[in-house]
Amino acid sequence: MVYSILEIMNKLAFILTALIFLNSCSSPERKAQKAIKEYLKFTLNDFKSYEPVSYGKIDYAFSSYEVSPEYRKYLDKIVIWDSISEDFASQSIKAREKVEIYHYPDYYLDKSHEYYGLAVKASDSADFYKVEMAKAKNSYEPTIIGWKMKHTFRARIPAGGYKLNDYIFYFDKEFSKVTKSIDLSEE
Repeated sequence: MVYSILEIMNKLAFILTALIFLNSCSSPERKAQKAIKEYLKFTLNDFKSYEPVSYGKIDYAFSSYEVSPEYRKYLDKIVIWDSISEDFASQSIKAREKVEIYHYPDYYLDKSHEYYGLAVKASDSADFYKVEMAKAKNSYEPTIIGWKMKHTFRARIPAGGYKLNDYIFYFDKEFSKVTKSIDLSEE
């Protein structure tokens, strides 16, 4: 079977196109590994000392109730009401201390009781929002926000030695970048 030059060139062009296509379509694992490496270039003290040890499996990364607007709204209100309660409790204590010092003990005793009552009301408001926040947490439906992968690696620390690191890296849906990393040794 004799092939013409045109047939050979067509087959070579097809093979070359297929190789280019296969090379450009990297697997999610390779994309994740590349994104991790790019991320570590900017975060490690000595990237040249970076030695990958192992990569875990890719898994879904889900949204957290802690970033939901409803949960955050209640958390903000709790912080405010707890702060107000502490301020009133502090004012109540100061007024109580003035009962002993000044000649108007009834005035300061009344003020102490007034501030204490306001502190209790503010604390009750905070408690109300804590219940609402718990409801928001329990009813939260997580959504897939990207991907995650565990990665173990060695890298030089500032003191000069090497440290074995365990991290979970979070990626966007396209594996184009690391969106967050968690050092498992710090948990």
